[in-house]
Amino acid sequence: MSFLIQQPAPVPVNRTFPKAPLFRRAAAELLDRLVPLPFLAHFFWPWAFVALAYDLLSDTGGASAGKRLLGLEVRAVRDGARCSLARSVVRNLPWCLARLCYTSVAFVPLGLAYDLAEVLLVTFSPTGRRLGDLLAGTQVTPLEALR
Repeated sequence: MSFLIQQPAPVPVNRTFPKAPLFRRAAAELLDRLVPLPFLAHFFWPWAFVALAYDLLSDTGGASAGKRLLGLEVRAVRDGARCSLARSVVRNLPWCLARLCYTSVAFVPLGLAYDLAEVLLVTFSPTGRRLGDLLAGTQVTPLEALR
């Protein structure tokens, strides 16, 4: 009769993955900024929505194009799962909002402050988690550390 007693679900344990190498992470970021060809929005404004969608959704499934090429993956720290659609949006939304700061001279200092905070977090935090990672509960880690 013990099979009739419902067992509590195991509580996920927060995991910490090895920090992604800074150079690989920076190179992946640069590639990801170029992939959606954002400069095309200057000539064809609806393209801005394509670039925005790429930026928000790019980490769905665990890695953006740049991260895949450089052997990095985004994982949930709670259970080690690959980055989901919802986590990708939460992770990348602050970055996208910070980009809007650069559309008005009055808000450029805010955008610069956000970018500086991101660089400092990725560089000096032991896990390399930026603000978006902290909000989404994710971490970028090298693929070789997951094998």
